[in-house]
Amino acid sequence: MSFLFADMGGTNVRFGYSKTKNSSIIFKEIYKVIDFPTIEDAIKLYCSNYSISPQTLSFCVAAPTNKNSIIFTNNHWTMKKDVLRDALGSKNILCINDFTAQALSQTPYFKSGSDKKIPDLTTSSTSFIKKFSDGSPDQASPIFVIGPGTGLGASTLVCIDDTFKALQAEGGHTHFSPTSEIELELLIWLQKKLGPVSTENVISGSGLENIYQFLSCQQSKPDGSKIRAERIGALALKGDPRSLEAVNVMMGALGTATANGVLTTGSFRGAVICGGIIPKLSKLLSKSPFYKKFIYNKPSYSNLLRQVPIYISNDPFSGLKGCQQAFQNKFLKSEINRFSYD
Repeated sequence: MSFLFADMGGTNVRFGYSKTKNSSIIFKEIYKVIDFPTIEDAIKLYCSNYSISPQTLSFCVAAPTNKNSIIFTNNHWTMKKDVLRDALGSKNILCINDFTAQALSQTPYFKSGSDKKIPDLTTSSTSFIKKFSDGSPDQASPIFVIGPGTGLGASTLVCIDDTFKALQAEGGHTHFSPTSEIELELLIWLQKKLGPVSTENVISGSGLENIYQFLSCQQSKPDGSKIRAERIGALALKGDPRSLEAVNVMMGALGTATANGVLTTGSFRGAVICGGIIPKLSKLLSKSPFYKKFIYNKPSYSNLLRQVPIYISNDPFSGLKGCQQAFQNKFLKSEINRFSYD
């Protein structure tokens, strides 16, 4: 049985193919979402380019997946799972949240205590996951996974009978909680612009742009609205003061959000930071307020949080690997060809 895997984000869609459920993922491609009116158009082009007719579709999307109709939160696509499966002539379709896939892609690194072998971030190892901070993990606890990209995703991995269950969540849409004067000023500024402010409005690509615009207004420099997140990150790496401040504000907020997630879910085995932004800016992470916010914003639990290792995952095709893991995961078997009609 052949498989088509797709990771459908807000900006990019990644495709991969395997001849069996356990074989290596090949034909990896990245397309821009904006270049295709529909997801079906993108899939048909990909399949045509490689002359493949996959029997099974395993997708992850930046949207809730509990219904047959899926409306993406960060791009213009919509789709109906049953219509797409039939249009492509496939037998099976599995559709999960994109961060459920991100979480599942991390599971090989944590099976049977293998997280003890994860190299440090400072090493030259080619591993897709590295340790940012050490600790004394509770091996019986869950693992919290969070990552800013076009939006902000979060999930929790719970090990049950030697199999990880990824809890689907929409953590990016919780309310932003400021913990400093500048974050409070940012919240007030964003409320005037957006109304209710979600964590994703601060910790994401668009969030970084929001912070930069806010700082520009504070400094009476109205050019801030013209700069995209990629440019802000590049300037920060070069030492540009305003860009670096914007990145530091975002990373500080990420530290708070990560600590909140760990404490809320009891994820004392570790926290994994992934997504498209932090791995690219990892050189700035250690000097940012991230770890200080993670540890010290919860005075009563600083010692507990200090024991929680933090990992940085940097695999551009982790979503595809998560989709492959998902189809074999016993906790997701009931989701295959499940259509809850609206």
